[in-house]
Amino acid sequence: MPAWEHDIFSGVDCTRLMKRLSRHRNDLWTFLWEEFTHHNNAAELALRRGVVNRKVSNGNPSDGGARVQEVLLSTIQTARLQGKNLMETLLDPQTLS
Repeated sequence: MPAWEHDIFSGVDCTRLMKRLSRHRNDLWTFLWEEFTHHNNAAELALRRGVVNRKVSNGNPSDGGARVQEVLLSTIQTARLQGKNLMETLLDPQTLS
């Protein structure tokens, strides 16, 4: 008898979870042998500068200002991660297209 048909696993949500886990059992432990991080600290740290900036400045008074800040912070972070000079990146016409 499959595990999801056992009494302790009764209930629609539990049954759905057990079927999903069974279907994806080969993918559940990939992080143990594949070379990638098992956390999202890099993504969290990449967002931190923008979050702190927004908090300190009490946000943006307009949607346009928020969008400009979003694009600038994204460009700064991307240039940093790629090891590129920020000013060259900002002045490059292809960056602006």
